[in-house]
Amino acid sequence: LTFIGRDEAEAQRTIDSLGRSHAHMMFPLCKVEPWRLQGGQFLRVTGLGVFQYVWVRTFFAVVGLVAEWTGNMGEGKLQWDKLELWELIIVNASQSWALYCLVMFYHELVVPLADIRPFFKFVSIKCVIFLSFWQGAFISLAAHFDLVQETEMYTEEDIEKGLQDFLICVEMALAAMIHRSAFSHRDFARGGPLMTHLRAVGAQRRSAKVAMVEMLPIEVVSEVQEGIAARASAVAEAIGQRLKSA
Repeated sequence: LTFIGRDEAEAQRTIDSLGRSHAHMMFPLCKVEPWRLQGGQFLRVTGLGVFQYVWVRTFFAVVGLVAEWTGNMGEGKLQWDKLELWELIIVNASQSWALYCLVMFYHELVVPLADIRPFFKFVSIKCVIFLSFWQGAFISLAAHFDLVQETEMYTEEDIEKGLQDFLICVEMALAAMIHRSAFSHRDFARGGPLMTHLRAVGAQRRSAKVAMVEMLPIEVVSEVQEGIAARASAVAEAIGQRLKSA
């Protein structure tokens, strides 16, 4: 989003310059009413669709700590009165929707984003986030159907957690090699696409202290709050206009 505009207004002008009025809806929503590219609907829907996962995942992380402490987590049991089953369903739905919104964003803006090779970066990051969750879900299902058996030294829960941790360790080694190519230093070299873009938008060098602060999730929280407030205002305005016209 930052690459196609310094702010939401400039990003919207980039989208307007594409010359299309509506997005091409991809499977499985190919039959629903297409999102409008003009007027900000596309940015609102995709932005909120991605940010909702931040809140859902954070919510279940906190609730999960409480459930583990009170014995209501139910790892590997998938019972309706335990948290893990509900977390599996809701977080999976939230991830799927966020992933769909990201794919839609890339699909519609593939040309303006071509210089930074977003597809390779997108796949390398999202595979780590989403596939690790789904991998854990499959391991939980395997334990639920007694495909994971306890031994004299390890309980079923120990094996479940250990298997997930071991696979992630192996996969992170592979991911590190992929990231070396996906996020190459050449992008930041003089004349590279990112440096060219930063010069074009008049970006300023920032101190290490400012850069470290911006790496904290504080900005994400504030952006989500501002985004929700803006979306709520837009929805209220739209409802008010419809009521007046009725």
